[in-house]
Amino acid sequence: MAKKTKKNKISRGHLPVKRTINLIGVNEKPIDVKIAAPAIILILIAAFLIGKFAVADRLAAMSREQNKVAQLQSQIDAGYAKIDSFGELADQYAHYTYSGLTEEEVNRCDRVEVIDM
Repeated sequence: MAKKTKKNKISRGHLPVKRTINLIGVNEKPIDVKIAAPAIILILIAAFLIGKFAVADRLAAMSREQNKVAQLQSQIDAGYAKIDSFGELADQYAHYTYSGLTEEEVNRCDRVEVIDM
């Protein structure tokens, strides 16, 4: 407690000065290496498997399907180029097919334009 000195000052006494900090936890249970090592290995294996099956395999499958789509699109483009190479054949076909149409059917949209869409 406080002491009175001769000059009417209150002295708190001599307190020790702390010069270091002890960072060691008291009553902390240390990590058991026999349990931690296999647990870390299992977590790494699980992360690898999830990455492989959920990400890498799906990206590879998507790439294969994109290649198939590109091949099919090139076949479609080749077919359209072949149709365009016939030139006036579409007009001649239209000449023979329009002759049997009624007035209402003639006023409708052109069939070739509809097919092109």
